[in-house]
Amino acid sequence: MQYKSCLFRKYTSSFLQLKSIKISWKYLRGNNGIPFKGIFISFLLVLHFLPADAQLGFDFAGGPEHLGLGRATVSMKGLSSIFSNQAGLAFVEGFGIEANALRRYNIQGLDLFSLGIAHQVGEGAFGLSIAQYGFDTYKEQKLGLAYARKMSSDFSASLQFDLMNIRVSEFGNRFFFSFELGLYSEISNTVHLGVHIFSPAGISLDEDYNIPARFRMGPKFILSPELNVYVEFEKIIDLDPAVKLGIDYAFQRNFRLRLGIIPTLSEYSFGFSYRFQDTMDLRGSASYDGILGTTSSIGFAYNKNNQ
Repeated sequence: MQYKSCLFRKYTSSFLQLKSIKISWKYLRGNNGIPFKGIFISFLLVLHFLPADAQLGFDFAGGPEHLGLGRATVSMKGLSSIFSNQAGLAFVEGFGIEANALRRYNIQGLDLFSLGIAHQVGEGAFGLSIAQYGFDTYKEQKLGLAYARKMSSDFSASLQFDLMNIRVSEFGNRFFFSFELGLYSEISNTVHLGVHIFSPAGISLDEDYNIPARFRMGPKFILSPELNVYVEFEKIIDLDPAVKLGIDYAFQRNFRLRLGIIPTLSEYSFGFSYRFQDTMDLRGSASYDGILGTTSSIGFAYNKNNQ
């Protein structure tokens, strides 16, 4: 299967909102009434995804909490860390579950749905994550099973096994396996550090097309009981490093505001979280890209502790 060709057509077709993967150049010339914005976005995505190394859509699986913080979440702990750095799951108390929905650039078909479940077992926790991205013609699916454990009162480690599937309607399914490693350390009362590696050896879909390893690390600065600042450094093999920044502010006891920025992508984000009955959170967020537009997300979570 020539997955490089299939994935190339995935991004062009989805941004033109076509239901078939068969795209001809006449659409890029503006025939049949395709809006110029769709054509322009498609052209940019073609240029961006032509290299042989690609990223899947699961980078957004964390939903509104991750999006609102500019995806600077490697030093997050608690339930939501199941989508960013599973070592943070060691701090989950009891049982937790969250569900998220996200639409990229407000385009129907670029939807991502994710579900995360975690349960404390002694000094550790098990986690199960499920995510699906795409539409009928093209879908990405991921199933992750994680275990995180406290090695000491202020240090934890995690291992997650991943089963992923790329489904192209005309070519069938392509399953592949990988794993993720995570570390979390409370260096002091005011500085926490997270480290995470996705697929250390990379994933080869065919001789020309690969999903590269991804390394992320960064601190969380606890400036006050109400204010946390997140910084993340991300390096994807063969790509330039990226810096992400996020701010989490407890505006009121049960209401939090979040801001995020990814300078290298000129991406800005905003989010909120409202906690009620001391166990449930309603979350929402949006990010803005000056070229591609707005991405929005909403989610719900249940867990006793609010990290």
